Amino acid sequence: MSPSRHRGFLLFAAGLLFVLGLQLRIFALAALGLAFAGWTLAGALWTRRQMALLSLSREAADSAFEDDTAPVTLVVDNRGRDALHLLLLGDTFGPGVAFRHRLLEPGPLPGRRRRRLRYRAHCGRGFGAFTLGPLTLELADPLGLVHHQRPFGAIAPFVVYPRAPAVAGLERLGSRRSFALEDRSAARPGASLAYLGTREYRAGDDVRRIHWPATARRGVPVVREHELDLTPQLSLFVDLARAHRAGTGRRSTREYVLRAACGVVEAAARRGDLVELVASSARLLQVPPGRGAAHVALCWEALVRAGQDGTRELLEVADAHASRIPRGSVAALLFATIRVEPAALHAAFAALRAREVAPLAVFVDSESFAPMSRLALHPELAAARRDELRALLRAWGVAGAVIGADDDLGGVLGRAEAWTGFA
Repeated sequence: MSPSRHRGFLLFAAGLLFVLGLQLRIFALAALGLAFAGWTLAGALWTRRQMALLSLSREAADSAFEDDTAPVTLVVDNRGRDALHLLLLGDTFGPGVAFRHRLLEPGPLPGRRRRRLRYRAHCGRGFGAFTLGPLTLELADPLGLVHHQRPFGAIAPFVVYPRAPAVAGLERLGSRRSFALEDRSAARPGASLAYLGTREYRAGDDVRRIHWPATARRGVPVVREHELDLTPQLSLFVDLARAHRAGTGRRSTREYVLRAACGVVEAAARRGDLVELVASSARLLQVPPGRGAAHVALCWEALVRAGQDGTRELLEVADAHASRIPRGSVAALLFATIRVEPAALHAAFAALRAREVAPLAVFVDSESFAPMSRLALHPELAAARRDELRALLRAWGVAGAVIGADDDLGGVLGRAEAWTGFA
């Protein structure tokens, strides 16, 4: 029962006692009703006044991994002078299956004091973007009869990252395990650490690159030039088209594609590659090239927040960005469907190979999941399409895999022999 309904019930009971006392001429009963009503009103005013002197806040991390247990601390601060009893703190933990948490502080909470209460919640709803809050605080009068509740708008975002599967074999596509500075470079203008020479200043050059001794000798501004950096890069293209939605919950194309994408990002970052992310969601999702644990977290957060609501096909998005992929890099294509035109796939592989970019392709078989956006192919047609894709990967020598709803995602991606190009 809510505190307002509880107070209404108490006032109704007090009024009933008073009326019965008058009707039965039992004046003690009528006096009891009046006293009960007076205490209820006085308790309501007291709890309301004391509640204005209380504050409630939350101390918690802003992220965790799925199936982890996250600690949350609620901090209640009594700015008044009176000691308070029977405080009930409430919070909502979005990532948990049991998302409502209530903590009782029987007190007393002395005046001018602060108290911390902690609870631990299980992130059992899978990966994704959730919220914590709002907070609520409930206070009872000294007899515990009258309650007053106050909401606090402490709503905070909370991201749950997936347990990314291991991805084997990327080192065979040019990735390296070293973070050393002896990166490959080409003797043409670029932005590596290797010095190439000097040239005259041009409009738009960074003034911090001006070579002052050479400028003084020549009498005109001169800037330093560095060699072109050829550090290997992995450009990851993720299919999030609405037309390829199939399945629900943890057995869905979105789940499989995003988990595979997180695994590829982590595997490439561990080997020292620059990692770029492009996803074909409703608004084009793009994370520029970067490296390190912070960049991995940035990519993962972008992925778990993305919805499978795009309108463009993956090959169209990849073709629009292919010209910016450096030579000697890897382009990973993660499809959420096997309904990919072989001619378009041939053209994409040919264009990447022409730029000396190694393609990698993973197909999530949407026909093996429960149909959502369209009817599934006949099982024989779906099997023929899977065989056709595997044959195409072998013909081009492209590392790839076709993953169905009944396959273990980590088992397929984590074994190099399960990939077509690594078998």
